[in-house]
Amino acid sequence: MKKKKLSQQARGVWTIYLLLVLVFIVMCICSESFRSLYNITNMLTQCVPLACVAMGQTLVIISGGIDLSVASSISVCTAVAAKLMNTSSPVQIALGAAAVILTGVLVGALNGLGVNLLKVPPLITTLCMNTVLSGVALWILPMAGGKVNRDFCKFVYQKWTILSMPLLIMLALLAVMSVILYRTRTGVHIYAIGKNRRIAATMGVNTRAVSIRTYVLCGLCAGLTGLLLACRMRVGDPTCGTAYAMDSITAAVVGGASMAGGVGLLSGTVAGAFLIGMLSNIMNNLAVNQFYQYVLKGGLLVVAKDDATHIGLSQQMAVHSVERAYNTIVYGGFAQDEGFVETNLGRSKTDRKKMAVYPASEPHTKYAYTGYRVLERFGEFKIGRVHV
Repeated sequence: MKKKKLSQQARGVWTIYLLLVLVFIVMCICSESFRSLYNITNMLTQCVPLACVAMGQTLVIISGGIDLSVASSISVCTAVAAKLMNTSSPVQIALGAAAVILTGVLVGALNGLGVNLLKVPPLITTLCMNTVLSGVALWILPMAGGKVNRDFCKFVYQKWTILSMPLLIMLALLAVMSVILYRTRTGVHIYAIGKNRRIAATMGVNTRAVSIRTYVLCGLCAGLTGLLLACRMRVGDPTCGTAYAMDSITAAVVGGASMAGGVGLLSGTVAGAFLIGMLSNIMNNLAVNQFYQYVLKGGLLVVAKDDATHIGLSQQMAVHSVERAYNTIVYGGFAQDEGFVETNLGRSKTDRKKMAVYPASEPHTKYAYTGYRVLERFGEFKIGRVHV
């Protein structure tokens, strides 16, 4: 079943890439200015900051959370860059760049602690953090200004035909984040707490630590985005990150992530970010009013909402929960201290009052998951906790 879900996500990602290529081909045929090498190179480079912050946002969304503070976090990071990197000393420039990224990491850690230790909902925590950081950005830099070392900016934004340094940085970040999400225990746990946090905790996952890590990784991506934007503008701007909260969420959802948690692929998010960037480039070339650009982005978010998201949001607003946990006394059984049972259940064909186990291909059945953990053993009797 896990492979089936993964293949469904992969098909969705390929659909986004197909749409991306189709829009690109159509615009190249229709617009001479769009298909110019200069425009294509700039468009790819300009999509990089959104792709970077959207990857961090995707990790948080997969874990069942959301981060609205990335907007002001990016703005603060550009202001810090303008204050610390206006120097010709390579050591000070390197330390300034590290400080910018660490600023984003610190913001992510504070978000994670607020959500998991103070038990404040992610929406409220990150919205409050976004408001506070807006003030911090204006305190550091009241208006766009300051300077970032020119040679460093040239190094970060050097280009080779279509390829550019920002694009290589984004690919490196994608590789690192993919290893974390798909090849480590932390990645498995991120998906687990997004699917069902209580069951994940029952199975021994340190849900608080995993959730905090996702916010820290999101903060790291926001810090890197702030550094890239500061190098592109060569100044700091206390309001430059305003659009990135909405855009990063849209990129993640367009790329297949579910706001209900537990679903999402980084490759899909990158495709979503480049689709949004391409559409913005097209509308700018056509001199489309900014108002209609925001309407289109909002429309993309609504259209991309999948059934899983709808169901998840509906369940969150419901008064009762579909999950049940029981402490049980069992005679015999439970050879292992913990585990789970996955199967499909349906009405018995011989006795409609009873339930029976059926293969997944059987119609009119429902998938059922039961996790268990043995708490104590007393000879043949066991006390266990069961999640249904």
